[in-house]
Amino acid sequence: MGGRRSSADGGGFGRRRVRDTSDTVVGEVTELLARHGGAVVHGPWGAGKSTLLEAVYQRWSGEVLRIRSRQGDELLPCSGLVRLSEEFLPYAGEEIDAATRLRLRVLAARTLREAPRPLVVDDVQWLDQVSADVLGHVAGAVERDRLAVVATERTVGPPHRAAELLGGRPPVVPVRAAGHGGGRRPAGGARSAGALECGCAAQ
Repeated sequence: MGGRRSSADGGGFGRRRVRDTSDTVVGEVTELLARHGGAVVHGPWGAGKSTLLEAVYQRWSGEVLRIRSRQGDELLPCSGLVRLSEEFLPYAGEEIDAATRLRLRVLAARTLREAPRPLVVDDVQWLDQVSADVLGHVAGAVERDRLAVVATERTVGPPHRAAELLGGRPPVVPVRAAGHGGGRRPAGGARSAGALECGCAAQ
């Protein structure tokens, strides 16, 4: 069973130059999903992350699963998982002990394996901690040919929460706001979250 590969496999941190066009950014994300099984897209409000994702959706065949958290959801245990499936509704708002957390992991893995399709976890900064733990476990446990994951985070700094969701060192595509340096585009191409965590990105 193939695990999820880090962008750091086979070497250290590497940045790839990409042309400043929306089509190229879409192709960049699509390629990263095919090669690594996951990617993080981040940027400030208004950077065009949602527009970028819509374009990526169009390149995928079949239905896309999407969990989109909203402000305040971080205070509601399992609110993210409920958006994945109503099967998680009985757990919403409850205190989650270790045994229940294990059951949630098993249920989420089964849900995503039974209907293999891309999963987008949008606005991870508002994802509740229980859902983040469960989805992070599943993202690493389910085979890459059955589950590709994109996590987005609204932040101008390193996307620590989204990177943690995908194992700590996923490929990262930063997107900056339109009108800031010439439109919506990646700030220097994809890079490793491991470099971001070390504070050495974009050097």
